[in-house]
Amino acid sequence: MSDSIEKVSTLLYEPEYRQKWRRVYGQMKYNKMEEKLAILDSQKTLNILEGAKYAEGTEISVDQLKAIAREFRSRQKLRDLELYLDIDLFKQSAGFSASQLYLMALSFLVCVVGITNAMLMSITERFREIATLKCLGATDSFILVQIVLEALIQGAIGSVVGIVLGFLVALVASCLQVGMRVFSTFDFGMIGLAALASLVAGMLLAVLASLYPSARAARMAPMEAMRVE
Repeated sequence: MSDSIEKVSTLLYEPEYRQKWRRVYGQMKYNKMEEKLAILDSQKTLNILEGAKYAEGTEISVDQLKAIAREFRSRQKLRDLELYLDIDLFKQSAGFSASQLYLMALSFLVCVVGITNAMLMSITERFREIATLKCLGATDSFILVQIVLEALIQGAIGSVVGIVLGFLVALVASCLQVGMRVFSTFDFGMIGLAALASLVAGMLLAVLASLYPSARAARMAPMEAMRVE
């Protein structure tokens, strides 16, 4: 039956039958091959293909066309069912398991520690700069806000990069799992909300991790910092 479907498809691609089809159904109706194969058992289609022959010369019977149409519609229903099951599987797998929450919490902790360490190193290397600012009249709150803003910008840039990379990795993994059908399940609203939540979370983590280093820098005595080589 699969061979018959391919032969009829090849036949319908021929200019003679394409012109007949357009005269009967019009330019825009049943224009795709999938739509044509699904209605092979309609009377109009049977009239179009009346007397048609396969490439090797075997004439196509009405019963064959009706059987091909039934077979093709069955395949379409099977594909729709598989797609529905894939979507249902994705919905069932939505949410986070206990192990995933544990890994997320651990990742957040590692991020905070890493950012805090990086900010402390940065402040240590900028002792003279901070001391100079304080000697010129910068207040503790000014130093605090400056360092927090730097961390906020770094967190925003890092979050955007992470969102793009995470989306690409998830897309490739989904395509390997269910094929190109994954694009029919896209929920752009949900993806946008997830990206926004990730961006906000990354910026908040960066700000929280920078509070201790910025507070330490703000309390720094100018003369003590100027003595650091």
